[in-house]
Amino acid sequence: MNKARRKQEEKPVTPPAPTAEEKLLTEIRDLLSQQQPKL
Repeated sequence: MNKARRKQEEKPVTPPAPTAEEKLLTEIRDLLSQQQPKL
């Protein structure tokens, strides 16, 4: 049981790479925020 826990702790936690859709949505969000005048 302890061996299984050690293996889980050793694995570095890396977030999955963003999908093409996520990249597009991020780009759109950034562009929209640039266009809006800041109050």
